[in-house]
Amino acid sequence: MGRISAQGPNEHRFGGRVTRSEPHWASKGVFGERIWAERNKVELPDRFKSAAVENVTYMFQLVGTMVLAYGLIQLDLLAVVSGIVIVQCAKAWFIDRMVLLSKT
Repeated sequence: MGRISAQGPNEHRFGGRVTRSEPHWASKGVFGERIWAERNKVELPDRFKSAAVENVTYMFQLVGTMVLAYGLIQLDLLAVVSGIVIVQCAKAWFIDRMVLLSKT
């Protein structure tokens, strides 16, 4: 009967309008992530050639995930909430960097 398509939104359901680009922060972050994923094929601005900031955000996400896992195993609500906050802040920082990349 019903089928979920990974192809994208059904144009008929949304009045034939499919958005190709959005000026929103999250959309710019996605565009920046696409550029970052192709960094070996495209020329990046000088300030984005080093992956230092991105590696730091990955490290914070890993630490947050470990705190979250500890909290879940030990049933420690403070550790769970702290882990979620750390992971989300690190991801927001990474997306913010990708927004800056999409603007350049």
